[in-house]
Amino acid sequence: MSASAAPRSRRLRLRLEFDGALFCGWQLQSEIHEVEKSSVQGEVERALGVYLRSSSRVVIQGCGRTDAGVSAREFYAHFDLPESSLAELDLEKFRHGLNGILPEGIAVLRVDRVRADFHALRDVTRKTYEYTLLLRRAKPTLERTSAYWVPETLSTFRIEKLREALKRIEGRHDFVAFAASDHTAQTTVREIYEACAEVRALVGHDDPLEGALIHLRFTGEGFLKQMVRTLAGTLVEVGQGKRDLDSILRLLSGEASRSEAGPCAPPHALRLLSVFYEGQGTS
Repeated sequence: MSASAAPRSRRLRLRLEFDGALFCGWQLQSEIHEVEKSSVQGEVERALGVYLRSSSRVVIQGCGRTDAGVSAREFYAHFDLPESSLAELDLEKFRHGLNGILPEGIAVLRVDRVRADFHALRDVTRKTYEYTLLLRRAKPTLERTSAYWVPETLSTFRIEKLREALKRIEGRHDFVAFAASDHTAQTTVREIYEACAEVRALVGHDDPLEGALIHLRFTGEGFLKQMVRTLAGTLVEVGQGKRDLDSILRLLSGEASRSEAGPCAPPHALRLLSVFYEGQGTS
């Protein structure tokens, strides 16, 4: 190797979990914004810099972007290290060390060596998001930071209509009516492989009519900015009888505007549940 040749590097992938309520989202922000409320990316990069004693920024690439307040049960990011450094790195000790540096609300669950061409964002084959609704007349207490309160019960909320609407969402459609007006996607067509609702009685309540959690789950090839939150807000309107099923088909036609869909539901009830890769990308 010539003296001017760049040192060979190897790629590592982090599996992360984070509480979105504590951060301004995944994406690194300006220095001013990072001081006010840090990003998950910024905190992970700082922890990597401390552990590796790096004088320059250790750049990581995430598997997507999450809005402020949105949490992740599973989130992946990759970064590169000089091959000489990686050969001496104990991955479990490295994981434990990072967790000791990272702030409350972020955890590294796993560290893997991956292929040199693995890309945390481009190689994603599908993702699953979960949005949680709390149905009960009384205001939320224990679930106030993890569920969106709908002051109804299962006796008044049209759960079967909501499930019918979910089935119509499955398939390949134009979701432009569900995307944020400032989205930057080149196309708004996405395929949803599965959209379903799971109903659970609140812990300590045998009768779901006294209070229930509805977990809306969406598995797809990819999602637009605020798409899942707007789907959730629109589906709540279906459950409340404020919107008929035919309007869902109209919204998926690609001819409807954002103003025709329901509200963008709050971020605190949304979490990225799982991320899938073909062959998982490990080396």
